[in-house]
Amino acid sequence: MSLHHQLLIITRPIQKVIRQIGCNLGLVSSNRLRVLLYHDIPLDQEEKLYKQLIWLKRDWCFITPLQFEKMAFGEVPIKGNNLLIHEFPDYKKIIETKEKIEKI
Repeated sequence: MSLHHQLLIITRPIQKVIRQIGCNLGLVSSNRLRVLLYHDIPLDQEEKLYKQLIWLKRDWCFITPLQFEKMAFGEVPIKGNNLLIHEFPDYKKIIETKEKIEKI
């Protein structure tokens, strides 16, 4: 793992505290809209993908492209942590894994 990634992992708890302070002071919105892209996932990494999606599900609400579009254009308010996982046509594994997790 690169030094950059290691630093991001180490500083994540500090980032979360700073963000929470900003939310509490009204400097930062507690509502978020994000996109996560996956590509070229080797077969031997599928378990890591599953674990990562389970971890993301704890704090994020998985949304559809249509929900994302409505939020992005202001048709629907952004409430909470919303995450669109980009679904490449050849990535049925991601979609299937995400659907399994959504049932949990």
